[in-house]
Amino acid sequence: MEKHNIIVLSTVHVTSKVMQTLVKDSNIMQSEYGVLLSYFTLSIYIKEPCISAIANFANLHGCEFVMLDRDGLVEEALPTYEW
Repeated sequence: MEKHNIIVLSTVHVTSKVMQTLVKDSNIMQSEYGVLLSYFTLSIYIKEPCISAIANFANLHGCEFVMLDRDGLVEEALPTYEW
């Protein structure tokens, strides 16, 4: 059995502009409430400061995937952005 670690974070941890870009990317799994990002996908957008912070946080916690969900956890260690 193959298992992967995922962390669910609030969409407030990315800027509106970055979220719009992620939603437009047809290679990213999407739901009505957010997007699922693999570590590979995070690396593509790593130049964005908000994505860099999320990637570092996910890596620190051993997570290979990040779900950005509008009802996800607001993590104090990460920056937040008003939309």
